[in-house]
Amino acid sequence: MPRLSRSLAQWVDYIQTLHPRSIDLSLERVATVWARFKPAKLPPVIAVAGTNGKGSSVSMLESVYRHAGYRTGAFTSPHLVHFNERICLNNQPVEDQLLIQAFVEIEQLRQDTRLTFFEFNTLLALHIFCSRNLDIILLEVGMGGRLDAVNVVDNDMVLITAISIDHSAWLGDNREKIGIEKAGIIKAGGLAVLADPQIPQSVRRIADERQADTVAAKRDYEIKTSQTNKAVFSSSHPQLSQFHNCVINTQVAHERDNTAGVIAVVAMLDSALPVSREQLDKGLAKQNLSA
Repeated sequence: MPRLSRSLAQWVDYIQTLHPRSIDLSLERVATVWARFKPAKLPPVIAVAGTNGKGSSVSMLESVYRHAGYRTGAFTSPHLVHFNERICLNNQPVEDQLLIQAFVEIEQLRQDTRLTFFEFNTLLALHIFCSRNLDIILLEVGMGGRLDAVNVVDNDMVLITAISIDHSAWLGDNREKIGIEKAGIIKAGGLAVLADPQIPQSVRRIADERQADTVAAKRDYEIKTSQTNKAVFSSSHPQLSQFHNCVINTQVAHERDNTAGVIAVVAMLDSALPVSREQLDKGLAKQNLSA
Protein backbone atom coordinates (compact mmCIF):
# COMPACT_ATOMS: atom_id res chain seq x y z
CA MET A 1 0.00 0.00 0.00
CA PRO A 2 1.49 3.40 -0.96
CA ARG A 3 2.41 5.16 2.24
CA LEU A 4 0.60 8.41 1.44
CA SER A 5 -2.59 6.41 0.91
CA ARG A 6 -2.51 5.11 4.47
CA SER A 7 -5.07 6.73 6.72
CA LEU A 8 -4.00 8.34 9.97
CA ALA A 9 -5.49 5.43 11.92
CA GLN A 10 -3.47 2.97 9.79
CA TRP A 11 -0.27 4.89 10.48
CA VAL A 12 -0.95 4.94 14.22
CA ASP A 13 -1.52 1.18 14.17
CA TYR A 14 1.59 0.63 12.06
CA ILE A 15 4.07 2.46 14.29
CA GLN A 16 2.98 0.33 17.24
CA THR A 17 4.44 -2.69 15.44
CA LEU A 18 7.96 -1.34 14.86
CA HIS A 19 9.47 -2.17 18.23
CA PRO A 20 8.87 -5.39 20.21
CA ARG A 21 8.37 -3.43 23.45
CA SER A 22 6.12 -0.45 24.13
CA ILE A 23 8.69 0.96 26.59
CA ASP A 24 12.42 0.73 25.94
CA LEU A 25 14.12 3.74 27.53
CA SER A 26 17.08 4.86 25.46
CA LEU A 27 18.20 7.92 23.54
CA GLU A 28 20.24 6.03 20.96
CA ARG A 29 17.46 5.21 18.50
CA VAL A 30 15.70 8.56 18.59
CA ALA A 31 19.02 10.45 18.44
CA THR A 32 20.01 8.52 15.32
CA VAL A 33 16.89 9.60 13.45
CA TRP A 34 16.85 13.12 14.92
CA ALA A 35 20.37 13.71 13.62
CA ARG A 36 19.12 13.10 10.07
CA PHE A 37 16.87 16.15 10.04
CA LYS A 38 17.94 18.25 13.02
CA PRO A 39 17.88 21.94 12.05
CA ALA A 40 20.82 24.23 12.70
CA LYS A 41 18.73 26.33 15.06
CA LEU A 42 15.49 25.85 16.96
CA PRO A 43 13.32 28.48 18.64
CA PRO A 44 13.34 28.41 22.47
CA VAL A 45 12.32 24.98 23.76
CA ILE A 46 10.63 24.34 27.11
CA ALA A 47 10.63 20.73 28.36
CA VAL A 48 8.16 19.84 31.12
CA ALA A 49 8.97 16.83 33.33
CA GLY A 50 7.49 15.47 36.56
CA THR A 51 4.86 13.00 37.69
CA ASN A 52 1.74 15.15 37.91
CA GLY A 53 0.77 18.40 36.22
CA LYS A 54 2.88 18.13 33.07
CA GLY A 55 0.05 18.34 30.57
CA SER A 56 -1.77 21.15 32.36
CA SER A 57 1.49 23.10 32.67
CA VAL A 58 2.10 22.80 28.93
CA SER A 59 -1.47 23.96 28.28
CA MET A 60 -1.01 26.99 30.53
CA LEU A 61 2.28 27.92 28.88
CA GLU A 62 0.73 27.51 25.46
CA SER A 63 -2.20 29.75 26.42
CA VAL A 64 0.04 32.46 27.91
CA TYR A 65 2.38 32.60 24.92
CA ARG A 66 -0.50 32.59 22.46
CA HIS A 67 -2.06 35.54 24.29
CA ALA A 68 1.30 37.27 23.99
CA GLY A 69 1.14 36.82 20.22
CA TYR A 70 3.73 34.06 19.83
CA ARG A 71 3.54 31.12 17.39
CA THR A 72 3.58 27.93 19.42
CA GLY A 73 4.13 24.22 18.92
CA ALA A 74 3.13 21.84 21.72
CA PHE A 75 3.69 18.09 22.10
CA THR A 76 1.80 16.21 24.81
CA SER A 77 0.63 12.68 25.56
CA PRO A 78 -1.52 10.69 25.73
CA HIS A 79 -4.43 11.91 23.64
CA LEU A 80 -7.97 11.84 24.98
CA VAL A 81 -9.99 11.27 21.79
CA HIS A 82 -7.97 11.92 18.63
CA PHE A 83 -4.28 11.23 17.97
CA ASN A 84 -3.98 14.76 16.53
CA GLU A 85 -4.31 16.17 20.06
CA ARG A 86 -0.71 15.16 20.77
CA ILE A 87 0.72 17.77 18.38
CA CYS A 88 -0.66 21.30 18.32
CA LEU A 89 0.28 24.36 16.31
CA ASN A 90 -0.94 27.64 17.78
CA ASN A 91 -3.16 25.76 20.21
CA GLN A 92 -4.88 23.75 17.44
CA PRO A 93 -4.38 20.02 16.79
CA VAL A 94 -2.62 19.43 13.47
CA GLU A 95 -4.70 18.22 10.56
CA ASP A 96 -4.66 14.61 9.37
CA GLN A 97 -2.91 15.34 6.08
CA LEU A 98 -0.02 17.17 7.75
CA LEU A 99 0.40 14.26 10.14
CA ILE A 100 0.31 11.69 7.36
CA GLN A 101 2.97 13.59 5.41
CA ALA A 102 5.15 13.73 8.52
CA PHE A 103 4.61 10.00 9.12
CA VAL A 104 5.89 9.30 5.61
CA GLU A 105 8.95 11.46 6.08
CA ILE A 106 9.88 10.02 9.49
CA GLU A 107 9.39 6.52 8.10
CA GLN A 108 11.90 7.34 5.36
CA LEU A 109 14.34 8.93 7.79
CA ARG A 110 14.28 6.11 10.33
CA GLN A 111 15.46 3.54 7.74
CA ASP A 112 16.02 0.36 9.81
CA THR A 113 15.88 2.01 13.24
CA ARG A 114 13.20 0.30 15.33
CA LEU A 115 11.49 3.16 17.11
CA THR A 116 9.01 2.76 19.95
CA PHE A 117 5.56 4.29 19.62
CA PHE A 118 6.50 7.29 21.80
CA GLU A 119 9.83 7.79 20.02
CA PHE A 120 8.10 7.93 16.66
CA ASN A 121 5.53 10.37 18.06
CA THR A 122 8.27 12.61 19.44
CA LEU A 123 10.10 12.72 16.12
CA LEU A 124 6.82 13.30 14.35
CA ALA A 125 6.18 16.38 16.49
CA LEU A 126 9.72 17.68 16.08
CA HIS A 127 9.58 17.23 12.32
CA ILE A 128 6.35 19.22 12.10
CA PHE A 129 7.66 21.94 14.41
CA CYS A 130 10.88 22.25 12.40
CA SER A 131 8.85 22.84 9.25
CA ARG A 132 7.00 25.79 10.77
CA ASN A 133 8.25 29.24 11.67
CA LEU A 134 7.55 28.98 15.41
CA ASP A 135 8.52 31.26 18.26
CA ILE A 136 8.48 28.59 20.97
CA ILE A 137 8.26 24.79 21.30
CA LEU A 138 6.69 23.10 24.32
CA LEU A 139 7.54 19.44 24.96
CA GLU A 140 5.97 17.21 27.60
CA VAL A 141 8.32 14.47 28.79
CA GLY A 142 6.73 11.05 28.53
CA MET A 143 8.48 9.05 31.26
CA GLY A 144 11.34 10.08 33.50
CA GLY A 145 13.53 12.51 31.61
CA ARG A 146 17.11 11.27 31.41
CA LEU A 147 16.33 8.60 28.81
CA ASP A 148 13.04 9.97 27.51
CA ALA A 149 12.86 10.69 23.78
CA VAL A 150 12.16 14.39 24.46
CA ASN A 151 15.65 14.68 25.98
CA VAL A 152 17.18 14.39 22.51
CA VAL A 153 16.46 18.11 22.10
CA ASP A 154 18.75 20.78 23.55
CA ASN A 155 16.08 22.56 25.57
CA ASP A 156 16.41 26.12 26.82
CA MET A 157 14.22 25.74 29.89
CA VAL A 158 13.06 22.86 32.07
CA LEU A 159 9.99 22.89 34.28
CA ILE A 160 9.80 20.06 36.81
CA THR A 161 6.38 19.63 38.38
CA ALA A 162 5.36 17.46 41.35
CA ILE A 163 7.32 14.23 41.74
CA SER A 164 5.80 11.08 43.22
CA ILE A 165 6.25 7.34 42.86
CA ASP A 166 5.47 6.30 39.28
CA HIS A 167 6.78 3.71 36.84
CA SER A 168 9.00 2.34 39.63
CA ALA A 169 10.14 -0.61 37.49
CA TRP A 170 11.92 1.86 35.20
CA LEU A 171 12.54 4.95 37.35
CA GLY A 172 13.19 3.66 40.87
CA ASP A 173 11.21 2.90 44.01
CA ASN A 174 11.59 6.19 45.89
CA ARG A 175 11.37 9.91 45.14
CA GLU A 176 15.12 10.49 45.30
CA LYS A 177 15.82 7.85 42.65
CA ILE A 178 12.93 9.07 40.53
CA GLY A 179 14.21 12.63 40.95
CA ILE A 180 17.50 11.61 39.33
CA GLU A 181 15.62 10.42 36.24
CA LYS A 182 13.38 13.50 36.09
CA ALA A 183 16.34 15.89 36.56
CA GLY A 184 18.14 14.20 33.66
CA ILE A 185 16.28 16.58 31.35
CA ILE A 186 18.18 19.59 32.79
CA LYS A 187 20.94 20.78 30.46
CA ALA A 188 24.35 22.06 31.52
CA GLY A 189 24.17 25.82 31.98
CA GLY A 190 20.45 25.82 31.16
CA LEU A 191 17.43 27.23 32.94
CA ALA A 192 15.23 25.25 35.33
CA VAL A 193 12.16 25.87 37.47
CA LEU A 194 11.54 23.37 40.27
CA ALA A 195 7.82 23.74 40.98
CA ASP A 196 7.46 20.92 43.54
CA PRO A 197 7.59 22.54 47.00
CA GLN A 198 9.03 19.27 48.32
CA ILE A 199 11.43 18.68 45.46
CA PRO A 200 13.80 15.72 46.06
CA GLN A 201 17.33 16.70 47.00
CA SER A 202 18.59 14.65 44.05
CA VAL A 203 16.99 17.15 41.67
CA ARG A 204 18.62 20.13 43.37
CA ARG A 205 21.98 18.33 43.36
CA ILE A 206 21.87 17.57 39.64
CA ALA A 207 20.78 21.13 38.82
CA ASP A 208 23.72 22.44 40.85
CA GLU A 209 26.17 19.99 39.27
CA ARG A 210 25.09 21.13 35.82
CA GLN A 211 25.34 24.76 36.89
CA ALA A 212 21.79 25.44 35.76
CA ASP A 213 20.23 28.81 36.51
CA THR A 214 17.55 27.48 38.82
CA VAL A 215 14.61 28.92 40.73
CA ALA A 216 12.67 26.75 43.16
CA ALA A 217 9.32 26.83 44.94
CA LYS A 218 9.55 27.90 48.60
CA ARG A 219 13.16 29.04 48.16
CA ASP A 220 12.76 31.68 45.42
CA TYR A 221 9.00 32.12 45.24
CA GLU A 222 5.89 31.07 47.12
CA ILE A 223 2.12 31.27 47.06
CA LYS A 224 0.62 33.71 49.55
CA THR A 225 -2.84 35.00 50.37
CA SER A 226 -3.54 38.60 49.46
CA GLN A 227 -5.49 41.13 51.50
CA THR A 228 -8.51 40.30 49.36
CA ASN A 229 -8.10 36.61 50.24
CA LYS A 230 -6.78 35.57 46.82
CA ALA A 231 -3.85 33.26 46.15
CA VAL A 232 -0.96 35.20 44.63
CA PHE A 233 2.50 34.48 43.28
CA SER A 234 5.01 36.11 45.63
CA SER A 235 8.71 36.66 44.98
CA SER A 236 11.43 39.23 45.51
CA HIS A 237 13.83 37.26 43.29
CA PRO A 238 15.20 39.69 40.66
CA GLN A 239 14.20 37.44 37.77
CA LEU A 240 10.69 36.81 39.11
CA SER A 241 9.65 40.04 40.81
CA GLN A 242 7.89 41.44 37.74
CA PHE A 243 5.03 39.02 38.43
CA HIS A 244 4.95 39.55 42.20
CA ASN A 245 1.34 39.44 43.45
CA CYS A 246 0.05 37.89 40.21
CA VAL A 247 -3.28 36.24 41.07
CA ILE A 248 -3.56 32.43 40.87
CA ASN A 249 -7.20 31.61 40.14
CA THR A 250 -7.58 28.11 41.55
CA GLN A 251 -8.39 26.72 44.97
CA VAL A 252 -6.69 23.35 44.37
CA ALA A 253 -3.26 23.12 46.01
CA HIS A 254 -1.41 21.19 43.29
CA GLU A 255 -2.92 23.39 40.58
CA ARG A 256 -1.62 26.43 42.44
CA ASP A 257 1.86 24.88 42.51
CA ASN A 258 1.71 24.18 38.77
CA THR A 259 0.47 27.69 37.98
CA ALA A 260 3.21 29.24 40.10
CA GLY A 261 5.77 27.14 38.23
CA VAL A 262 4.42 28.36 34.90
CA ILE A 263 4.62 31.98 36.07
CA ALA A 264 8.25 31.42 37.09
CA VAL A 265 9.08 29.92 33.68
CA VAL A 266 7.55 32.87 31.83
CA ALA A 267 9.48 35.29 34.03
CA MET A 268 12.78 33.44 33.54
CA LEU A 269 12.38 33.55 29.75
CA ASP A 270 11.39 37.21 29.63
CA SER A 271 14.53 38.37 27.82
CA ALA A 272 13.86 35.96 24.92
CA LEU A 273 10.05 35.95 24.98
CA PRO A 274 8.66 39.04 26.74
CA VAL A 275 5.19 38.66 28.25
CA SER A 276 3.33 41.48 29.98
CA ARG A 277 1.40 41.09 33.22
CA GLU A 278 -1.86 41.59 31.31
CA GLN A 279 -0.96 38.90 28.75
CA LEU A 280 0.03 36.50 31.51
CA ASP A 281 -3.21 37.10 33.41
CA LYS A 282 -5.34 36.63 30.29
CA GLY A 283 -3.50 33.46 29.26
CA LEU A 284 -3.86 31.88 32.69
CA ALA A 285 -7.51 32.94 32.99
CA LYS A 286 -8.36 31.49 29.57
CA GLN A 287 -6.74 28.18 30.43
CA ASN A 288 -8.48 28.01 33.82
CA LEU A 289 -11.83 28.60 32.12
CA SER A 290 -11.22 25.81 29.58
CA ALA A 291 -9.86 23.29 32.12
